[in-house]
This record gives sequence, C-alpha cells and structure tokens, in this order.
Amino acid sequence: IASIVRASMFAQGATGAGFLSLFGGSERGLWADASPSHYVLQKGDFVMFDGGCTVDGYFADISRMASIGEPRDADYELYECAREAHAAGVAACQVGTTMAALFAAANDVFDRRGVGHLKVLGFGQLGHGIGLSLHERPDVSYQSENKIEAGMVVAVEPAISDQPVWKDSSIFYIVESNIHITDNGPENLTSLSDKLYIARS
Repeated sequence: IASIVRASMFAQGATGAGFLSLFGGSERGLWADASPSHYVLQKGDFVMFDGGCTVDGYFADISRMASIGEPRDADYELYECAREAHAAGVAACQVGTTMAALFAAANDVFDRRGVGHLKVLGFGQLGHGIGLSLHERPDVSYQSENKIEAGMVVAVEPAISDQPVWKDSSIFYIVESNIHITDNGPENLTSLSDKLYIARS
C-alpha cells in the first residue's frame, strides 16, 4: 500500500518523498510515526494513512482512514466524532482567530459528544503550522494566543483513541487536512473526501 501511495504522489507531481506512515489493525495501532510494515490486513481492520509528499521543498501532512470491510459501529462512531471535530476546526480557520480558539472549536465537539476523555493531544495540540518543515509554529494549542494570519497554512488534526489510556494496540481516529488561510476564509489544499473509505470486496 505504501508503495502505491508513493508512486501515485510522484505521478501527480511530488518532488520529494516527505513523510509517510500507514498503520492500524496490528499491535502497532497507535504508533503514529511507525514505518509501514508487512502486516497483512484483515477484515475489520481500521487503517490510517498519515503524511504526504513534498513539492519544491514544501510539505503536505494529511490523514485519511479506511475500514477493511464494514466498520464496527463503535469504530464508525469514533471516526465520525473525529471528522466532525476536524470540520469545526477548519471552519474556525479565519483571519484574526487565535490558535486557542481554533483548538476550542475542535475540542468542544469531542466534549459535546461525550468522548473528551479519549482525546489524543500530541504535545498538547490539535494541529500545527506547516510549510518548509513538516511541523512549524504556531501550534494549535489550547494556550496559544497567536492569531491566524492570511497566507498561513495550518494542519488541522483533532484525534481520539478508542481507549482513555493508550496502549500499542489502541486505534487512532483522525482526519487531517492542510488549510490555507485567506482573507475570504479557509481554503483546503488537501480537499480529498473526508468520508470513511470502506473496502467491501
């Protein structure tokens, strides 16, 4: 799968490999920075793609998910929570909004839906700047008063897990996109469908 993804990115104009992680279903379920392995996917697995290519030195960093066969109700519900939080975060990407307010917009979805205890707060944030480095400041942090400015690009990535205490086998539910901030509102540079892909055959 990783080879197919890499080849597709270069066929569409990538100039560098960037970062790519593919995981899920195995004992490495929540190892977000793990290299793709030779684990054989099985029916019922949830798979997460995280990363992207570079183009002329600029990074992409997106996350998309797939289910091998029809997803379990519990998996689908948690994925939908992450998708809704992502949409709220993207909508909050307006000039003049603080990073703390962007964080709150996504975080409030988790709290309202009763899954706040399952939040995955990587380094205390729900996203980050992106550009010539994969992770750039400002972070989408609950305590950041940095304001969003036109021309910024922000990776919005609210996520939850299926367990309040992480284990290696925990499943990570996330939708991540790269959002260009304009005076007319957010522009999604990675506007693939954020609907869950279900492999039914």
